[in-house]
Amino acid sequence: MASQTEGIILSTVVTLNGKSNRLTLSGSHLCWSPTFPERAQYHQHYVKVTEIITVKAEYEFHPGGHYEKYSKYSKINTIELLPKKSNVFSVYMIKRNGRHKWKDRKVSFHCRDSSCANDWIENINRTINKQDVSRPQRLLVFINPVGGKGKGCKIYREKVAPLFELAGIVTEVIVTERSNHAKDILQEKELHKIDGVISVSGDGMASEVVNGLLLRAQKDAGINFNDKKSKLVSLSHRVGIIPAGSTDTIVHSTVGTSDPVTSTLHIILVGLFSKSDKVSSLPNTTVRVSGHGVQHRGRLGTSIRSTLPGASNLAEHLVSVPSVFLQELMRIIGMMTLV
Repeated sequence: MASQTEGIILSTVVTLNGKSNRLTLSGSHLCWSPTFPERAQYHQHYVKVTEIITVKAEYEFHPGGHYEKYSKYSKINTIELLPKKSNVFSVYMIKRNGRHKWKDRKVSFHCRDSSCANDWIENINRTINKQDVSRPQRLLVFINPVGGKGKGCKIYREKVAPLFELAGIVTEVIVTERSNHAKDILQEKELHKIDGVISVSGDGMASEVVNGLLLRAQKDAGINFNDKKSKLVSLSHRVGIIPAGSTDTIVHSTVGTSDPVTSTLHIILVGLFSKSDKVSSLPNTTVRVSGHGVQHRGRLGTSIRSTLPGASNLAEHLVSVPSVFLQELMRIIGMMTLV
């Protein structure tokens, strides 16, 4: 536990589930344990700052002014409820469900007053922003409404959108109407204000989105994409894939599961490559990936070596791939893979 509390930023006594706990924030972890010494060593909890989705103040509602509302037959006296910030704040974090699946978890802490709660919110947010990973703020989302079992819109509405909203991510959603619709839109749309492009689909539209961005990057750079001697430029945007297809091979091969919630949380928390990551394309048949590696489960064109979870100083991995598409896929896959 000592390593998780080195460099303490803030530490106070709070109440969790009616019991007194010592809550401590360091540069890497948020830790809490009972204040009773005989229990503390058996009930220590901690979460990495990089695994915190967001932190929010809870609000209490109290009676405000009265106003009159008229129905068709009578007058109704109504009391307006106004929000008031309380002494409670909630930390939303990931919880691992098995080997590969993630889900979101909420833990609420009660402070002595609202000022103390506000201090915790500010310090946790400040610590999150100091991490080496740049999380996405604005995303362009393409949904294939007919792919797989035709549940793309439902998956996004019920499982993905609430998590993006929780994380404060602004989205523009486009439901595709035909084949290559997303690819065509990406050739003309202004992209400088977004951090990445999300495909809620199977492997087919994911390929379409990647190729659309790849074509757009060459177009903007004045490069002839069909000239084999041309040196292609890398994409200026990352791509995330929310599985909503029949097989979802790409997602399963990189994340280890075809669970939409898991993929969404990977996108929120990992977002873009960290500032220390480096990726460089090699001639047509290879790609070099360093920094955050790629976690392999199954086959994706060719075998991709597994990397150690949490390693930030991994040696470069040389991976053989059969096409330009897979080169660029490996280039951007960091947006959906946390290792």
